[in-house]
Amino acid sequence: MKITSAQFPAALCAAAFSIGTLFCPAAPEVPARQQIPFPDARIGVSGLPWFAEEKPLLRRLPSRVKESLRPQVWALAQQPSGGRLRFRTDSLVVGIVAKNPDTAPMPHMTSIGQSGFDIYVGEDYLASAAPDKEGRIAREWVVGKSNALRDITIYLPLYKAVSIEEITLDPKARLEPARPFALKKPVVYYGSSITQGGCASNPGMSYPALLGRWTGSDFVNLGFSGHGLGDTPVAVAMTELDAACYVLDYWANPTASQFQATLPGFVDVLRKKRPNVPIIVPGPFYNPAEAL
Repeated sequence: MKITSAQFPAALCAAAFSIGTLFCPAAPEVPARQQIPFPDARIGVSGLPWFAEEKPLLRRLPSRVKESLRPQVWALAQQPSGGRLRFRTDSLVVGIVAKNPDTAPMPHMTSIGQSGFDIYVGEDYLASAAPDKEGRIAREWVVGKSNALRDITIYLPLYKAVSIEEITLDPKARLEPARPFALKKPVVYYGSSITQGGCASNPGMSYPALLGRWTGSDFVNLGFSGHGLGDTPVAVAMTELDAACYVLDYWANPTASQFQATLPGFVDVLRKKRPNVPIIVPGPFYNPAEAL
């Protein structure tokens, strides 16, 4: 009987078994992973300040304010831009299992920026993960060569909702809460797609994320793509946050007259509740569309 190369290993094993000598090599064993169901108290969720009342959902505004918001703003609030998982571990491997309910791509952004994850070791970018066509993400990264405790940050997607099932580590790895930020209070941003992260190639490359790493500070991203229009209910929600400062960067969505009409009222809401928190209003920059 002719045996093909593909059939040879199985035929060799069968022949060995028939003469009483089984010498087929065993399949290499993959060490079992420590599976940490999400959420877990040791895995900090930064940038999503209402997570404690919304968990396990990863959204940017609490459900109790839904009725006061325009539907478009509430829909965009389901996209966890600025959300991060932070922890310390001595594991050599870190993995994540997650799911995007919406797999429809946007043609002007990378799939990683829209719906993927970035992993940073300390302040250094290591790698990314994007969902498959069903929206599932199951990825492991080698994060070190020695069993020393290291800081891990996983940035959540900029433009797609996501649910996280678990974090995986080496079997006997330690898992500890992240160290505190250098700045005790977060910087809270309100704005347009420029703030939310459009069209950054990676979740860790939005400008609030860059500034956060450069300054060692936490941040909350309340940029709403196409819908940063100075909505009073968002200002009211922001007053719940004891911020280092507020950044109102929403000039790109309203018309000049809308911006002029809404900015003073937005500031007044913040000032009434948080009189001592600095407010930064970046000036508009030229957009070629203005020539039209």
